[in-house]
Amino acid sequence: MTTTTSFAQSSIASMVIAAGAHAGIVGVQFTRADFSNGFVRVDGSIEPRGAAEVAQAWEAFESEWEVRRYWVNVEHPDDVVAFVGGSVDDGVPFKLDSFVPIYNESFGSLIPPSPVFFESVPTLAFDSFVAMGNAHQPSSISFVNENLLGGLQASVDEENVGWFISPPSDSVAVPGGPSGWRVLILQLTVPRCTQEVFVSGRVGGGGKTIDFSSGTLSPVPVACCLPDGTCLPAWPPCQCELIFGGEPFLSGSIEDPCGNFVCTEPNPCPFDCSPLGGNGVVTVDDLIAVINAFGQLGGPCDIAPDNGDGTVGNLVVNIDDLLAVILNFGDCPR
Repeated sequence: MTTTTSFAQSSIASMVIAAGAHAGIVGVQFTRADFSNGFVRVDGSIEPRGAAEVAQAWEAFESEWEVRRYWVNVEHPDDVVAFVGGSVDDGVPFKLDSFVPIYNESFGSLIPPSPVFFESVPTLAFDSFVAMGNAHQPSSISFVNENLLGGLQASVDEENVGWFISPPSDSVAVPGGPSGWRVLILQLTVPRCTQEVFVSGRVGGGGKTIDFSSGTLSPVPVACCLPDGTCLPAWPPCQCELIFGGEPFLSGSIEDPCGNFVCTEPNPCPFDCSPLGGNGVVTVDDLIAVINAFGQLGGPCDIAPDNGDGTVGNLVVNIDDLLAVILNFGDCPR
């Protein structure tokens, strides 16, 4: 069910505050979805309906397209996200600028698709849609005016636009993200590894709002959470994922994109940087990996110095990293 309305941001803020939920919104993040086994629900499980058909369609689809999922990171499983959009009162626009096509399945709509159709129309799983936590079932989302109802293919730059859910308790936080829990707000399907899509705006819930920006038109300072638990503060999301094997995190802060987050438990053996994620022993493979990465601004082989706070590296791969590997040859500590 979708409904539309038009009112100032202050009305939405009142509704959000009245919900009385935890004020745990900490940032916005996007990930890339992999439908190799079928449609992926927000909790990471596979939707059984049409799973084989979706997986088969994905084999050809992923060679040209990628499915991005935008999440609001929260601190508690009871935290809710009730609104995504712009703010008339504060002059904050919601922007969706794309200089490349956005995939919109002809049988789809602006809300999450129904899995009952996946068997007959498997590409419906890859449709672009807005959400408030439920990717595996259509949810009761309302819209602030009708400007989004034509689909997500057009550019949007307005203050009085967005979507919300009421009661806000219907939004579902699932485990994931650097703060422990997250709520899905958008699935956007664009050409593979494009850097020509920009999304920004405001999210709110539990009496708290945060402004976010995910610009990828140029290298912008978004945090990149690496597999070893460290955080690179300024890498385009595509490079973060495809070059470093990391996960881009849009913290909402341009000045300090990494914030105070530790992406994962720190790697006790950062010198084991090859293969990505390590293999439990520091060998000539790690030495070669550092040599090949010389001059690179950060990455898995930026392993020296030890910063004394559980992190390593200084955002450049140089002779210090080479020496660190040589001095730590052998089995990693257990």
